[in-house]
Amino acid sequence: MPDFNRRQRSATCRTCEGKLRFYPKPLDEAAMIAEDETEGAWAHLNVNDWINNPHPPDPQENPAP
Repeated sequence: MPDFNRRQRSATCRTCEGKLRFYPKPLDEAAMIAEDETEGAWAHLNVNDWINNPHPPDPQENPAP
């Protein structure tokens, strides 16, 4: 079943409590329909989390408004 959850997703990092954003892997329409789970990566929005405190994002998704 296709994953139509390719919306913009936000989360909070459990490690540093910084803001995170999920960026889905770019796909053409046919591949998007065929995928079962959205592939992509989480990234810290604050550059200081990349430079001063580098660690992998540990997302805890924020509830939908």
